[in-house]
Amino acid sequence: MAIMYSFLASVIILYCHISTGNALQPQNCLDIKRANPNIHTNGYYTIYGDNQAFTVYCDFSSEPPFVWTLIESFSRAMGKWASTLPGHENFQRVFTINAPFNECSPTQWQAFRLSLNKMRSIYFARTTSHWRATCNFDLYAKELTFTFNRTDYIRNNLCHLRLQKHYSGRPCTWIDYINIRGHACRKCLVPMWFPSNQHVCTISSLTQNFCQRIKFPGYAGVPHEYNFGTYNGFNREFSCTRYPESTTNWWYGGVYDPKLRFTNIKPL
Repeated sequence: MAIMYSFLASVIILYCHISTGNALQPQNCLDIKRANPNIHTNGYYTIYGDNQAFTVYCDFSSEPPFVWTLIESFSRAMGKWASTLPGHENFQRVFTINAPFNECSPTQWQAFRLSLNKMRSIYFARTTSHWRATCNFDLYAKELTFTFNRTDYIRNNLCHLRLQKHYSGRPCTWIDYINIRGHACRKCLVPMWFPSNQHVCTISSLTQNFCQRIKFPGYAGVPHEYNFGTYNGFNREFSCTRYPESTTNWWYGGVYDPKLRFTNIKPL
């Protein structure tokens, strides 16, 4: 499903004060792009945080003007509730819990998660303004497909939902854009689940009962269809959970504009 985005008008209001940045020690992939505007190639780059340098995967090209830094990726087999794979419990945690896995090996798309301190250093970078979750981005990264698919995708800004903050229950959240199995909505109120012993997710078989009562027809799964994490029940028509090796990918990012001299003020 091809979607044309017009970002600048909606994003400019988030930008409030001048940032000098640090070209020598970028804190996220957007800082790399700001220091080196001619960089267009996705791949593995060095950033700085938690008092050290570390390698992350950078997406500069899939959806301009955004630049994204990968913070976690896991397969259905690893992220499935009650999985028996070693380390699976690391992928049943919200982003306020320290549960790193293969954090020095971002090439491990089937099971990769940064430490809490490294996630926080990216999150609190002055150029980070958004988060997203994608499905099977590893296929795009490895050039097994040349099309980035926004079916089964969610994107939001930090003002609406702060992933590095502890929530309880299922807060109703204004979502910039969500697509589940081709059914999409913009600027809609969707429940997001935040139990401390599970991964943040939405449950498309229950969204019609809460908040704005958004419906995603064709849901399946026992007991419910979980999307973007937890997977205590899943639908094979949802591409993150189609096969055991299908992946869910979580990112922090921001908007690149060579003319824009401002960065967002983080929510308090």
